[in-house]
Amino acid sequence: MPLFFMISGFFSALVIERKGGFEFLKARILRVVIPMVFGLVFLSPIQYYLMQKIKNPNLEVLTFILDFFTVDKFEHSHIWFLVNLSLYSFLFYLLPKSFFKNLPSTLTKNGFIFLTFYFIFSLLLLSIFHYFYPKGESIVGISKLTFVYQFFFFLLGIFSYYQNFIFEKTPTSLGLPFLFLSFCAIFVFLAFKELEVHDQMWISYRYVSFYWRTLHLGLWILGAILWSIICIQLFSVYFSNKTKLGEYLIEASLPIYLLHHPLSLFFAFLFFDRTEPIWIKMVLHLLFVVFFCLVLYEVLIRRWNFLRILFGLKPLRS
Repeated sequence: MPLFFMISGFFSALVIERKGGFEFLKARILRVVIPMVFGLVFLSPIQYYLMQKIKNPNLEVLTFILDFFTVDKFEHSHIWFLVNLSLYSFLFYLLPKSFFKNLPSTLTKNGFIFLTFYFIFSLLLLSIFHYFYPKGESIVGISKLTFVYQFFFFLLGIFSYYQNFIFEKTPTSLGLPFLFLSFCAIFVFLAFKELEVHDQMWISYRYVSFYWRTLHLGLWILGAILWSIICIQLFSVYFSNKTKLGEYLIEASLPIYLLHHPLSLFFAFLFFDRTEPIWIKMVLHLLFVVFFCLVLYEVLIRRWNFLRILFGLKPLRS
């Protein structure tokens, strides 16, 4: 998810510089805000309804809906990504662009130096924020700590556009530096997962070891940076050429993202009490979700302008 926000930040800066603020806002409303509203109203409630339906088989849909759409009970499910992205986009629109362009040359002349500084800066601010807000605390469905954490990667994507690093300076082949980076990423991941078990971030910063929690937050940020760079380099070397399949999947990605979670939950609900081995359920689950996502996209969404608009696609020209 940090990589997705980084990519979004990069292309947000690209669009606003090439087409202007009005076109940027227009594109964000069509591409993000409309699918977000549609998803929050019609897709996100499915998860919480099925969860309660398992506990209370007699639960009526109308009773659930009247209770769910309240300030205390409302949640975003998988639509949280679009909610955060919408807010980040509007924040970026309001921020002065000179903040991203006019950085000291001592920071921008070397990507490693800038990333080191940005890592320290992000860790400091996230630690201060986390001191007051543990992980899991939310407001109107927005997780406070995760919102701030992901925002740092959206900003990193913006900086990478204006300062020409990460996305612009990608290798044409992979060698020892990539292997070393991969080794570091795996090590950071394993250390982070170990701390995830022993240092629960839903416990306030004030009641745990300061050093272990700071290390935990640092690995959380550092791991995402390393894996994002690895993915970007892999795709720049092996998947940079345009293909019809690639273009098809790019257009289908947002509708599939919106659909996959409700379909996954629906399958899980149907198979909840069945006795097949878990690996069989998993295989069937994957096939079911992929198949119906593609069928719904191909048969309905991409062919009807009304659905294309709801799912964030450009209308077909008549």
